[in-house]
Amino acid sequence: MRDQPREGGYQLMPRRIEDISGPKLPTIEFTLKYENLIRPGRPLESSRTDHFLLYGETAIIEAVVKSPSGSEITVTQTGDWVLSANPASEVTARLVLTADKEDFGESFDVSLEAENSEGVHTLAWDVYVPSEAEQHVAITEFLANPTGNTTAGHYNPLHRETPSESNFLSVEDEFIEIANLGQADVDMAGWSLSDAVALRSNFYEGDVLAKRGAVIVYGGRLSGSEPVLDDGILALPATEGTSGLGLNNSGDTITLRNADEHVIDRINFSKTSSKGSMTRDSGLNGAFTDHSTVADASVSAGVWPSGAPFTEDPTVEIPEIKITVNLADGEIHLRWRASPTANYTVRTSNSVAGPYTPAGNKLKFDDSMGSFSTKADRAAQFFTIHAK
Repeated sequence: MRDQPREGGYQLMPRRIEDISGPKLPTIEFTLKYENLIRPGRPLESSRTDHFLLYGETAIIEAVVKSPSGSEITVTQTGDWVLSANPASEVTARLVLTADKEDFGESFDVSLEAENSEGVHTLAWDVYVPSEAEQHVAITEFLANPTGNTTAGHYNPLHRETPSESNFLSVEDEFIEIANLGQADVDMAGWSLSDAVALRSNFYEGDVLAKRGAVIVYGGRLSGSEPVLDDGILALPATEGTSGLGLNNSGDTITLRNADEHVIDRINFSKTSSKGSMTRDSGLNGAFTDHSTVADASVSAGVWPSGAPFTEDPTVEIPEIKITVNLADGEIHLRWRASPTANYTVRTSNSVAGPYTPAGNKLKFDDSMGSFSTKADRAAQFFTIHAK
């Protein structure tokens, strides 16, 4: 009967999750680790698929491919992967990528395709080597925690004639500085800035990052009292939404992408300073540190922390080397304050008078501490450390 459509028919109900969950495709789990980082700021280990490598940097991808059903998997690779026995119910894969000059402006072609009896799962990575001009572009300073305290060094950090009102400054006074220390202007049309949550700002036609110059992207306003910065510094309000840059004071990720959506720079930070901005020290490849610890000022939008323009080279101060020594597990461990911009050489001798021979060459450290260890296999050992 038309008013009782189920009468005399059948109703099929799933009795197992397998009946509605779809095919059990292979899974691909991986980690990417960086080595020989030239420019610190990125996490040394990541589960992202989009990355960048500067000249001389290395990325190592280690992946495990599994079949949920336990069936056999066949893995097809793009790139110079090293695979375990294949096909099998579980396959491991390892790939080492090192950026060379011939890779400038190109992405490594990297993917894994895993197939079992129920289908195919493909995972691809975009590991980009910035062009020669892009190699000189980086995020160099950011302010995530503006203040309404008129006596603080980072109050009104963009020098507006009319400072932001207290209920708006947490958005309007946030800023990100992008510097170009190359010898060529960079057309930023189509570039973008995002944080861990969303796209925050786009760049458009006419947005040009001058050679040995900087662009400041700030939280707002589109109208009203604009930033007053030194000549030649481009200041642009964030374009996406009313929340500005939306930087999280307790930690966030900032990613700069070019017009082809390749990553040019990415920084990850934890809790920010309450005394001002975070800035690279020193130079384009310096580590991020509390601005107030490296300069008299608390912020320096568009210029070096010292206040000098980017047309000048940064002043690099190398801390005095004072070595602390610890003996443990049959090894001698040396530690000292270090500069991330310096190369260190450790020399050793059996006699205080020498001769000293190199034991470690061109050592670099991302943070503020240097270290070196060697076996304690002599009656007496003497060390010298030189910085360049």
